[in-house]
Amino acid sequence: MPRALVCYLCGGQFFAKRALVCYMCGGQFFAKSLPIHLPQCQAKWTQQQMLLPPAQRLPLPQPPAALSCVLGGGTALPAPGKALQEFNDAAFDTFNSASLVPCKACGRTFRLEALAHHAKHCTPNKPMQGPRQ
Repeated sequence: MPRALVCYLCGGQFFAKRALVCYMCGGQFFAKSLPIHLPQCQAKWTQQQMLLPPAQRLPLPQPPAALSCVLGGGTALPAPGKALQEFNDAAFDTFNSASLVPCKACGRTFRLEALAHHAKHCTPNKPMQGPRQ
């Protein structure tokens, strides 16, 4: 069963059968759009990190191993099904571990600006509950 993506606005789940996940921002892109998106996303990542104090800066996330196959001329794109899901899982795991910051109280991961807002309401004495089920 493919992993459902959750809308951050309404909490609803959706599936994009042929979309590939960006390992830096978590966005979904089709095979021809991802190679166009990645350099722009990398530039945006670098620009946003330079605005932060040096102690808060995160290193540029490393691409999943299968990215070179995905970008290699379009012939090695994963077919719908298990191979595509494995690539998307690896890309999403990279995004979740390298691009998001965990809350010290509840362990959920957030973008840095969202964590600042979340941390006002989530304390070690009263952690917020996990995401909606």
